[in-house]
Amino acid sequence: MKNNDELKQTIISKCDALKKELLSKIEPEFELNRWYDSERNNAFFIKSVDKEHAFGYGFLNGKWVDSTNINLWYIKNLLTPSEVETALINEAIKRGFVEGAMFKCLEQGVIRHYRPYYKTQWNKGIELSLRYLEDGDCLFCYGGLWNGDSEVCSNPSIYRAGKWATIIPQEKTSEEWANIYGYTQGISLLAFLRDNNLKIVKQCN
Repeated sequence: MKNNDELKQTIISKCDALKKELLSKIEPEFELNRWYDSERNNAFFIKSVDKEHAFGYGFLNGKWVDSTNINLWYIKNLLTPSEVETALINEAIKRGFVEGAMFKCLEQGVIRHYRPYYKTQWNKGIELSLRYLEDGDCLFCYGGLWNGDSEVCSNPSIYRAGKWATIIPQEKTSEEWANIYGYTQGISLLAFLRDNNLKIVKQCN
């Protein structure tokens, strides 16, 4: 006669086998192009599914991944736009989207400053407002960014459909900055660099 431990283990094994059999006959349904919470991903955007996995992008163990897949049974529930917005804003800050940063736009590939629209608000510790739009899956600068004299959008997206705008390191030579910005001789180079908050790692010959 089996002792209690053996009997317990037998019951557990049979229950696990039954659970596996039942789950194999159930096909979970998910909405494509939506963000979900899951056991192993903080937030996961589903682009496609097969019988066992969901494919997409998002957060894996708290870190952003451009492409990954997870077992369908790890997916729990839809995330609200507010929850998605919070997750993306936190990721944006991790990537360096803070006042004074420079980044390459998703829209036109233009390199620009991450600063408030009005110069009077610069260096005041004012947090730049970001908003998430579910339609298009994008995080954009709701409060507006300074666009100087360039003809670029003052409300650019820094994230869209799994892609992030690229943070640009700010320490370059004065010659490199002049080339990037198409500097002309209208004002002194030092004034140009100072006004644009650009740092120089070494002086050019």
